[in-house]
Amino acid sequence: MYYGSIGHDRILEAFRRCVPGTFVRDYRDNMGFITVCRGYRDIKWRDQQSAPDVYRSVPAETLVSIPRGNVTSATHYHGAALHRTGWRLEFRKAMKMLSEYQMRAITKFLGVGEVFPGIC
Repeated sequence: MYYGSIGHDRILEAFRRCVPGTFVRDYRDNMGFITVCRGYRDIKWRDQQSAPDVYRSVPAETLVSIPRGNVTSATHYHGAALHRTGWRLEFRKAMKMLSEYQMRAITKFLGVGEVFPGIC
């Protein structure tokens, strides 16, 4: 398993090329992270009082949430608050929503060794 850091641009490009239907959302303005999402779903938006049914599209699946710059393999916390996510934890979460073919393609595109546990 690879334990070094990977640039966020390489991770984003790997998901965009290897997983169809993905898009990138940038939540850094609100102290968030860059997320790779797939699909949309509509939720009822109850903020409007004048219209009976108002819907808003939100991402259906969030595959990974990563910080800008080099993403380390370890996740860093300051006390109980999450400070910086690591790619190891995020890739482990994404494994549930990806096929084995997609995981192999991402691993090959990154070219750093094994990034998904158990997938060569």
